[in-house]
Amino acid sequence: MTTKHLTTEDIALAKELFTWYLEDDELEGGIASDEYLMELLAKNDFHVWVALDGDKLAGGITAYELPEYKVQGNELFIYEVGVKAEYRRQGVATMLINAALEMAKALNITEVFVDAEADNEPAKALYKATLGTDKQVVEYTKVLR
Repeated sequence: MTTKHLTTEDIALAKELFTWYLEDDELEGGIASDEYLMELLAKNDFHVWVALDGDKLAGGITAYELPEYKVQGNELFIYEVGVKAEYRRQGVATMLINAALEMAKALNITEVFVDAEADNEPAKALYKATLGTDKQVVEYTKVLR
């Protein structure tokens, strides 16, 4: 099993991962256009890693760098972590998070954080094991379109 940080050269892998995310979350609709995804992958503050079993997608992680104002630097928000069912409980998600942490250290990121649904015990256990301290927060969301 290997991890790969995606670039604009990896649009097919990105599309495969993002399409699988929708299917895994049982969401309808499609992913953004190739042009938009290329622009997204070209950004320095958006990151995607995939876990590959040979050339087969096993899972992925997306993260955004967020500039801070209290200190000079960026935080890293892990937006989505997903592992295909046949690869779960084999350390794939940990490997993906560790890839993100390695990059964050290399970029002098000040903090890495992730959200988890309150009832998602497997995710909470993963994040506690890989990221440490948890914080109880309440998130409010307003859908604008």
